[in-house]
Amino acid sequence: ETLTAPEDLKNVMEIMSVLGLNTLQLTLISSLGCALQLKEFNQLFHLIPRPNGVDPLSDSDLEKIVFIGKALGVEVIPEISITTRATGWYHAGFLVECPRTFCESGEIANDITQGSLLPVILEVVRELRGIFDSSSLIHFGSDERNATQACWKESGKLPAYDIFETRLSDLMAANGWYKPSRVLRWENEEGVKYPHRTGGATHYQYTIPDAIEPQDFGSISINSESNPWTVYCQAREWTTLKPHGLMARMPPNLMTGSTNNKGLLAFVIALSSEFPAMKDSSDLEEYISVLCQKLPSSLCADATVKPGRGKPPPRTSNLCRSMTKSSSTPVLRSEPLTSLQMI
Repeated sequence: ETLTAPEDLKNVMEIMSVLGLNTLQLTLISSLGCALQLKEFNQLFHLIPRPNGVDPLSDSDLEKIVFIGKALGVEVIPEISITTRATGWYHAGFLVECPRTFCESGEIANDITQGSLLPVILEVVRELRGIFDSSSLIHFGSDERNATQACWKESGKLPAYDIFETRLSDLMAANGWYKPSRVLRWENEEGVKYPHRTGGATHYQYTIPDAIEPQDFGSISINSESNPWTVYCQAREWTTLKPHGLMARMPPNLMTGSTNNKGLLAFVIALSSEFPAMKDSSDLEEYISVLCQKLPSSLCADATVKPGRGKPPPRTSNLCRSMTKSSSTPVLRSEPLTSLQMI
């Protein structure tokens, strides 16, 4: 939920290597904004709110992150939201014009009826593929179609998600970029895997289903207040389904800061063949202590979580006000579709 500096990501990957974790998923465009400032799209950067003194991630920053990941045995996967929960595309000028709905719910989509959206998405994908050359996967974010219906209704337009996503899949395939099992999409709240969705791998975030496809991923949210035993049990339940991968969704400072990391360590123990199955929380606590003997002291800090000073303002408030006055500015209007079709 925050923009992380390359040096901090290096520290995260070093710790991941020690823990035996081998994949880092970087959320680059999402409902929280866009952390990118690519060479060909240097005006995309947009965060809500924008942190003071924090620079966007450039091509060279991302290349360094990928290079370090290779050296440490960590695969880095880029994630960009392409259709729904698309606030990060604000500076591209593609958002559906629904300021009232956005102010009330925070939900907004890319306007897939705009003919210039697809070429820009494809060109961004092209750039990311060149940077994340060692990754066999790419994540296309959310597919929350039901949640965007109020936004579309306010705009007076009708979305044709299946048509848009079919065109995206076909154009990626024409360029040799598309293998459905290697493109991930988040599980949506409606629990529907749409048949024409770009991306054949579902990344579960809300549920642990009864059965999954071999290419699917699971995820467990971990923060400084997570109950280690709960995390352990969830991870063990996921292992019985044999997902292609299991992600720990967590803020970077859980690894790099002095905080309670027991949830993360429980996750590692649940997935490691070095440890036996835990019988109860006391058993887990004992093995966390054993694991801590092999780890940097910062990873085993047990700091108390201090109460905050009230609730922060909604992340969408600043953008909500600007959208009420005017729609997003269309600064990205290159037409790379022709060259893409010729490849």
